[in-house]
Amino acid sequence: MLRIRIRERIRRIHTDDSPASMSATAGVASMALLALHELGSSIYTGLGWLVDNTLTMLVMTAGLAALLVLAYVPALLLAFLPIRLPRIWLSVVIVMMSTLPFVFTYANMKWLWGGILLTALLCIGGSSVGGFIYWLLHRPRTVYSRAMLAVCGVILTVLGYLAVAASGLQTSTVRGEMTVIEPSPLAGLTDPSEPGPYEVTTLTYGSGTDRFRRAFGADVDLVTEPVDASAFVTSWKPLRTWYWGFDQHELPINGRVWLPQGEGPYPVVLIVHGNHTMEDFSDVGYGYLGELLASRGFLAVSVDQNFVNYSVLSGLPNDDYILRAWLLLHHLQAVDKLSQAPGTVLSGKADLSSIALIGHSRGGQAAALAAGYEAYFTVADKEQYLTGLDYDITSVVAIAPTDKKLEERNLRLNDVNYLVLHGANDSDVSSFDGERQYNRIVYPTAGSEPLFKSALYIDDANHGQFNTAWGRMDIKLPLRWLMNQREIMPGEDQRKIAKTFISAFLEATLHEKREYAPLFRDYRLGGHWLPDTTMRQQYTDTEMITIANYQEDSNQDTGSGRGVTLHGEGLSRWEEADLKNRQNGSKHNRVALLGWSSEHEDVQEDEEKAGSEEKSGEEGGKRDTGTAAAYELKLPQGMSARLSTASELVLALAPATADGPELDFSIVLADADGATATLSLVEAAEQLKPLLTNRFLNGGPLNRWIKNGRLQPSSEIVLHDYRLPLAAFAEQSPALDPARIVSIRLVFDRTPGGELVLDNVRWQP
Repeated sequence: MLRIRIRERIRRIHTDDSPASMSATAGVASMALLALHELGSSIYTGLGWLVDNTLTMLVMTAGLAALLVLAYVPALLLAFLPIRLPRIWLSVVIVMMSTLPFVFTYANMKWLWGGILLTALLCIGGSSVGGFIYWLLHRPRTVYSRAMLAVCGVILTVLGYLAVAASGLQTSTVRGEMTVIEPSPLAGLTDPSEPGPYEVTTLTYGSGTDRFRRAFGADVDLVTEPVDASAFVTSWKPLRTWYWGFDQHELPINGRVWLPQGEGPYPVVLIVHGNHTMEDFSDVGYGYLGELLASRGFLAVSVDQNFVNYSVLSGLPNDDYILRAWLLLHHLQAVDKLSQAPGTVLSGKADLSSIALIGHSRGGQAAALAAGYEAYFTVADKEQYLTGLDYDITSVVAIAPTDKKLEERNLRLNDVNYLVLHGANDSDVSSFDGERQYNRIVYPTAGSEPLFKSALYIDDANHGQFNTAWGRMDIKLPLRWLMNQREIMPGEDQRKIAKTFISAFLEATLHEKREYAPLFRDYRLGGHWLPDTTMRQQYTDTEMITIANYQEDSNQDTGSGRGVTLHGEGLSRWEEADLKNRQNGSKHNRVALLGWSSEHEDVQEDEEKAGSEEKSGEEGGKRDTGTAAAYELKLPQGMSARLSTASELVLALAPATADGPELDFSIVLADADGATATLSLVEAAEQLKPLLTNRFLNGGPLNRWIKNGRLQPSSEIVLHDYRLPLAAFAEQSPALDPARIVSIRLVFDRTPGGELVLDNVRWQP
């Protein structure tokens, strides 16, 4: 009897599904296929596009078949209800809502509710598309059919509005324009992003046994010995071994080389990728850098570390950050041996006394870790792994690097040239983590040799386009559907910026062409080389004289330079605090937070008298500097002795909020004889730049459900150096003696209120 009833219910499953509901079911299924396509296309095999696409088709076919089969379970249960329902459509929706949210949560969503909301929108959108197409093709004549067509149309219109207007497919901010400073001291130099005078030879070194890439397999030019990392890499999945054909006991040393044609030797530059799907090879994505650098006289190598990267099937090996740095040192050893071996194409070509490491993402942290290998491996009690790996690194370039704490500490580097580039639209490493490493680099032996560090935060740039193989999509399933690509600059422009700064940096630090150094003090001097965008830039060198960087102690009355004292007057906010990043984590940098308001002026007179004095003191849009809030840095005599009218006062500044008014203030310099000169920030340098804001996603309310909240808020406080020429102050007051300046006073008289971040007050002699 029960069997008969079940058969009867099975026959009833389809009876109440009309052609219109089946069309809606097809729409929902198409949304499922879209999600399955995303899932399948994110699984790389490394066996070529044909195998990868075949796998994607299999995932889509199997997934859709599973969806339809599973849908019969709720459909059968619904058949027992004494209600007429479109059971197939409803069952497909139930299965979608029961499965996809967990896939989305696993991939990128922080909360299950975010995955549920996104899945619900897919179901509603798919159903509406299917229903709209059905009713449109059947030329509705009845009131019901016309109403259904209208309902589907309204739903699609609302969803379209949410996607395009409310969620911001249009750009959310006005893009800044590049300002070119002319005349520029760089005007007579060759564009560092353009090829140099050398012809370039390409070759590879490697194991000679690579099963996927002939360049490291049968067609390899120079064979290298594998290295054994099993002493500290203990987690290496069997699937990873099966795929690559080796485990942690025999890791290959594979590299793509761009070699200048000439006698040599040439400075050695290693370029290393970061974490990406291991089957989607990343080392090929820096050919644009390797070719350029070799043409300008550098021996450039793109290092293969794909076998260290993440895999959907085998995860990551343990200690992968350490492994990446350790492998870089072994690549230097391999290049060293090949250069010393007679009769090879690299014989005598490598100058291992002049080395630069360039790393992207996790590779950027690995490059810094390799440069500070002695400090890290000593703390980690792993000195034994460094046998034969004694190489001094001259320069480090970090492209959108991570900055993960290892061995319960963050790496600190001393006496190294450092350049970090990061995109404001980076939705992978969404906080400016490389700025943390920048802040931790110090020069305790300042003056022994010219060294500098520079940080560049680039509007419109993302994470992936620094590598030609990674592209515009920093986030995969499912959020790449929602990525706001309109605010991401073209890849060629992004790589043009990378080529310009990296090439100039290596010319300045390895080829010792110091004439390129002004580019890192003010990018606008190279505006004739660069695409049209804005940047935030910081710079420090061993010649600069630090007045206050707020790192020395928690006493807000003392500066960093010996004998420097700090004073505040009438400020609504004055504190020294740790600067926070986008996720409210530490930037490893103490700064001064200054706020002022006309309501908080520390004026002793009554309101009527104060108002009268303020009115009488107004001139050119400012109040009397004697009554306005102020922040003063008092210097000991002799601290400014090296200064002249060719020197500069450098302030690292940023607004404290993204939505405040444009801020300006006066800078008053006074010397020991009482002579003063006053200029506003705008007059002496430029308008205080607003915080760069961006909309990573077009997801509206979905944005706050991204895993770890990494894409919120829409802006991050990033400091920018403002360079105030003392010549401008001397022109305003010829009596001022730059070599005898004893006071720097910031007077907040130009705008009635505001808050800003101040850091790294320095002299540039």
